[in-house]
Amino acid sequence: MGYKWTKTQFPGVRYREHPDRKHNGKPDRYFAIRYKIFGKPKEEALGWSSQGWNAQKASLQRSEL
Repeated sequence: MGYKWTKTQFPGVRYREHPDRKHNGKPDRYFAIRYKIFGKPKEEALGWSSQGWNAQKASLQRSEL
């Protein structure tokens, strides 16, 4: 089953919404970051918005790498 990834306003940060899980009345979002190391694309999953993740926090995590 494929999920639809949505870009955020922060470069390299995207999320997908869970079809059933809710957080604060909205679909729970799963955040991931994308970046390159030595020219090779990498992606890391961070977690759900119900676990405290948001686009801004994900962007800060990406900038630390």
